[in-house]
Amino acid sequence: MDFSTLQSRASTAYFPPHRTQLHPRMHLNSFSSPYQPSQNPNNKSQIHKFLILFIFLLTVPFLFYLFSTAQKIHHSSKFAEPKSKFFSVLIDSGLYGSRVRVYELLAEGTMPFTDGSMPLIAGSMKVRSGLAGFAENPENAGDLVDRLVKFAKGRVPKKEWGNTKVQLMAGGEKVDRLELKVREMILESCRRVLRESGFAFKEEWARFIAVEHLFNVSDQRARDKQEWS
Repeated sequence: MDFSTLQSRASTAYFPPHRTQLHPRMHLNSFSSPYQPSQNPNNKSQIHKFLILFIFLLTVPFLFYLFSTAQKIHHSSKFAEPKSKFFSVLIDSGLYGSRVRVYELLAEGTMPFTDGSMPLIAGSMKVRSGLAGFAENPENAGDLVDRLVKFAKGRVPKKEWGNTKVQLMAGGEKVDRLELKVREMILESCRRVLRESGFAFKEEWARFIAVEHLFNVSDQRARDKQEWS
């Protein structure tokens, strides 16, 4: 082999430099792989879908909770529109007949006064028969009260029947002269009708009242004649 050819090959051979001879930046490049792994775009898409599904599953129950809470608050009695009208029914029977009056109330348990002295009456009806006239057939006294109750139902909205109190007061000389047993039978016949009327009723709200507890006899006669004339 020719010596000059070997010398030229030896001179052209490359010997890499020692790492101590390299710049610090070249150290990082020397240890890094020339081929960087690239992320799969399908993996990114799946991650995004999972995050969206996860957020959706958390949001739906939360929105349902807010909706149910708002609905409960809306239907709560504290936020319900206050009632502007209440009603009360009073049936009284005297010497010359019987009468029913339906009152409109501004608040439960109170009565409005149109002119400072008279309560506001939504309706009134009179009949020329008193409970004392059922002395011979006391079990039929409820028929009279039933007529008056039907009139009151026509003046009170049906949805308010259960909140409307009905009372019965009977008095007069004829009633006072009836036997106690007959009066109790008349009263029980009336109570039966009032219990089935749909109005709010208690047993003690139907009673006989002696004339002297309200007026003296002469004043009561004059009052009845004036009202029923």
